[in-house]
Amino acid sequence: MLFVSDRSLRPAIGWAAGLGALWIVVAIVRPGTTFHLAPLLVGGAAPLLAALDRAPRPQVVTLAVMSGALSLAITAALAALGAMNGPPLEPFPSPVVEALVLSVAGAVGGAAVGIAIRR
Repeated sequence: MLFVSDRSLRPAIGWAAGLGALWIVVAIVRPGTTFHLAPLLVGGAAPLLAALDRAPRPQVVTLAVMSGALSLAITAALAALGAMNGPPLEPFPSPVVEALVLSVAGAVGGAAVGIAIRR
């Protein structure tokens, strides 16, 4: 069961969606630039904001999964469109791999910090 029907979670979901939309727009406009922090922010914003808004832990985790999936989907869409042609950070072989890793890291990190805040 998803726990995101609570009205208080709408701002957190809205921030994740808004950051995702911004990432899509700027990546399409500038396909040769890598926006390194975008997948991290999209993946981690919703659980962190929900935790700051005193959401219960199950909702924080659900939002982490949802925002991580959103970030991964945006990565796949931008890769398919050819809008991820910039240079990656040093340890990553391509900007797509970088975005995949940072999407998961953002979701896990957002959930971890969110759960820690809720204790």
